[in-house]
Amino acid sequence: MNTVQPIRDVAMIEAMKRVLMAQHYRNYFLFVLGINTGLRISDLLALRVGDVRGKSHIIINEQKTGKLKRFKINNDLQHYISDFTLSQDAAEYLFKSRRGNDRIHRVQAWKILS
Repeated sequence: MNTVQPIRDVAMIEAMKRVLMAQHYRNYFLFVLGINTGLRISDLLALRVGDVRGKSHIIINEQKTGKLKRFKINNDLQHYISDFTLSQDAAEYLFKSRRGNDRIHRVQAWKILS
């Protein structure tokens, strides 16, 4: 099994943000939410708009471990969330596919971030 190491270089993170922003704001927000929360991609993709909009904490049940996880949303992330979810319904997936109402899947998220 391969291990995944975090990106530690701030310049590399900023470069990644610029590339993702040029693609689509959803892709940029997926990356920003991931690096600010440290959640696995499977947990990020399962989030719905109502799980994060207007909240001070995110509470999820991790898919891999089954543990309940609760963590604070910082002020910068709250601004990103409010901007991203402005026109979305609370029941929609946070990272909705462009081809319908379903969420993007793990493989698609991997392609976006690669």
